[in-house]
Amino acid sequence: MEGVAHVSQNYGKGDDACEINEEYPFEFTGSSSVTKPYDLSIPPESISIDVSSWFGEE
Repeated sequence: MEGVAHVSQNYGKGDDACEINEEYPFEFTGSSSVTKPYDLSIPPESISIDVSSWFGEE
């Protein structure tokens, strides 16, 4: 599967607080059985979020 993660990045607190909204592409692999399609298994190591755009490496 793949999609876009919508993220709110928060920095500072009080009067110095700042919120930056970003979007990052993600992908993962998982599996489920035919009899229980909503019982998903998604291993954490199969999840990948590409944040390279934050660092200017598109």
